[in-house]
Amino acid sequence: MTASVAVVVPVFRERLGPDEAIALRHLRTHLGGYDGFAVCPESLDLELLDLVRVGLDDRHFRTHRDYSRLMLSAGFYRRFEQYEFVLVHQLDSAVFSDDLPRWCGEPYDYVGAPWVRRSADGRPFFAGVGNGGLSLRRVEAFVPVAEAWRRLRTRAVVAGRHAGELARRIVSEPRRSRQLLSDRYVYEDKFWSLEAPRLAPGFRIPPAETAVAFAFETEPRFCFEQNGRRLPFGCHKWRAHDPEFWAPHLLADAA
Repeated sequence: MTASVAVVVPVFRERLGPDEAIALRHLRTHLGGYDGFAVCPESLDLELLDLVRVGLDDRHFRTHRDYSRLMLSAGFYRRFEQYEFVLVHQLDSAVFSDDLPRWCGEPYDYVGAPWVRRSADGRPFFAGVGNGGLSLRRVEAFVPVAEAWRRLRTRAVVAGRHAGELARRIVSEPRRSRQLLSDRYVYEDKFWSLEAPRLAPGFRIPPAETAVAFAFETEPRFCFEQNGRRLPFGCHKWRAHDPEFWAPHLLADAA
């Protein structure tokens, strides 16, 4: 039986730009057969073709921090409990095929693009998996971990661990200390990548060498080589990371 998937598109503003139109064009072309939802502030007057509007309290969309809190809440995933998976598709993403059946058939609870960093000599390397902008999430695995996150003791343990890691990084990267301090709160995708497997040892995430076939974000040319010179299922932040690489693969407006 094919797994059921809800395609969830977070929308923060009423007026969408040309890049967001490209994202929706790809989404409708390749994933138009799935149930799609536009998750947006209640106050937003929004109608998007083929997407069911899900209005949530405006407080969830004020800042990136507020959005992270929403994506760490069990209530968000319970809204989609009738589905086996949620595909989070932010509007700075693009998909290139319907590869969802393949990924839903894999034994993973969370799949996102690998993070890529550069070594001291400038060579790119995989530094983990889990970018959340285009990510597949198994609902029954996310709900109990999100419930555990609500407990104050759990948050204290995570905060303590992050404080230790933050101190070590400031020592090793003093030039980035201001940025590291400003980023000290928990990003939701880093939580699902790093903390969820600690809270639930059975929580499964693929290795970067596997996840690169799901999506690229940073260093797309490096990822393309690592993926056997093949496009992934999708990408995130194509405009911010080497738009010249992506330009030949983006669908033009048919109008």
